Amino acid sequence: MIVAAFVPIVVIAVLGWLLRSQESAARMEGADVHVLEYGLKWRFVAMAVPALWTVIFVVLFVEAPPKPDDRLAMLLLIALATGTVIPYAVTVFGVSYRISPRGLEKRSPWSRNFQAPWSGVNSVSFNPVLNQFCVKTQSGTARISTCLNGLADLEQAFTERVPADAWSSVKRYFAVAAKMRGSRG
Repeated sequence: MIVAAFVPIVVIAVLGWLLRSQESAARMEGADVHVLEYGLKWRFVAMAVPALWTVIFVVLFVEAPPKPDDRLAMLLLIALATGTVIPYAVTVFGVSYRISPRGLEKRSPWSRNFQAPWSGVNSVSFNPVLNQFCVKTQSGTARISTCLNGLADLEQAFTERVPADAWSSVKRYFAVAAKMRGSRG
């Protein structure tokens, strides 16, 4: 019973740790391509959560093997755990954005990949519910989470290459994301 009381505290602590874990600088690919992607801490959690679920299920099955009446509930619980972990892992390991002097490239296992020149950026908005920048281009929409590494590089690219009226309404959200990172670079 005492352990159950600590679960919400641990979950909140881990979420806070993750939300402060992004780096302002993106990973470089070559001389001029900045790659915005989830960092190592997000990837660690994507691997640790399935391991934790495995331990929980092993302990449950060893300590109290399910009765025939409980098997459906256990299967549903396993399906629920798997159904939440797999999309998270696919997102953390599969989503990235590349910014270069030529434009913005979106890579995602969930939707169509595209490349858009900076001149094709129509508008940038911010979705506070999903905590992401929505970059509308002629090629499609890129939804860039504030949890990705490289937001400072994205802001710099907007400053240098996108007309101010297309993204000026979201400048304050870059400052908020920087504050969430704390004093780290």
